[in-house]
Amino acid sequence: MEDNNYAFYVHTTEEICSGYLYKSPPENQFKSQKSWKKRFFVLLKYRDNTCQLKYYKNEEKDKPLGDIDLTKVTYVSLSPESHPMCKWIEKNFRCFASCVMFIKVTERDYFLIGENSGEMDKWFTALFDILNNHQHTLYPDLKKTEWGIPKYDTHGLPSSVTHDPIYVTQIKLKSKLEH
Repeated sequence: MEDNNYAFYVHTTEEICSGYLYKSPPENQFKSQKSWKKRFFVLLKYRDNTCQLKYYKNEEKDKPLGDIDLTKVTYVSLSPESHPMCKWIEKNFRCFASCVMFIKVTERDYFLIGENSGEMDKWFTALFDILNNHQHTLYPDLKKTEWGIPKYDTHGLPSSVTHDPIYVTQIKLKSKLEH
């Protein structure tokens, strides 16, 4: 006798971007180059349109070492030349600012360093698209500015989180200002 009373759920995920990046340690260990670890990052989009940025020890992706909560990102910058750490990163990792991305979340800051500027531009573009198309948990009342950059009503939030999330590259910002 055949039993047709079964169901299964397929948890589909789409890998948006993946590759090795150097990840900064917590802020109190920034200046210790040995604390910066090369990790395999994977940007995932799930069936329900949620996204995660996970990192692993290697590309085998056995067990994630951690993740960056994209719902709490308040600032992302490619080539963060104005950040005080940028010169130190360029000197110690022998890279250009265009190989560096800065991500600020509520609980900490991250610097991610790629092999080249093309790789980091790919990562930034993927994150930019996700962050601009998903609801931010800290800012429930999303509005867009004339450039498509998120603008949030923050009057009900504590003063420590009332700055607007900003996702920008210097190149994209310059081109917007010139028009």
